Amino acid sequence: MSLYKLKHVISFPYVINREGKTSKVLYFAFYARTLYQVWRYAVKNKLEFTNPYNRKAFTEEDKQFILHSIVKLFPNIKAPVNSGRNDIRFTNIYVDNINNLYFDYILKRPNREDINIRILHLHISIQERYAVSQMLMMDNIEKLLQMNKLFGRNIPLKIIEIFEYYNYSNSPMNSYDYARFYNEIS
Repeated sequence: MSLYKLKHVISFPYVINREGKTSKVLYFAFYARTLYQVWRYAVKNKLEFTNPYNRKAFTEEDKQFILHSIVKLFPNIKAPVNSGRNDIRFTNIYVDNINNLYFDYILKRPNREDINIRILHLHISIQERYAVSQMLMMDNIEKLLQMNKLFGRNIPLKIIEIFEYYNYSNSPMNSYDYARFYNEIS
């Protein structure tokens, strides 16, 4: 490891208490950038941020220590957040056993009112036999949106194929369409 990287290694003490014996202190050392990447991955995927060696969750103090250490490498970095795109708004309106999914692009203009541009509109009919998969499908759509897989990260927005196929379809999905759509986004 280079001297530059060695300067950015951080360590966390871990105390092992044994019954009737003296406690032992171990130190786990990590490169600050790698540990921050693991933290960001955990936040993005809604996982618990744990120490890879002993599987104990990092405390808020540990997270602040990691953030303080990474700021030395990258001065403008902040704690990771699970947000996805903030210029896309997802709305789900449920009417008469049909889910109407609306995806709007929000064009932000300084010192003016924002403009909403509708980019996707899906009709998904809910049938009794698909009630459980309906909840899973909605979770998958939200997960795709948070992970920037539904529209991508750049402009122009590139919509994934299955959403583009059913975009603005006036009739609700039949059983075949519903199964195909569910399998594609899972």
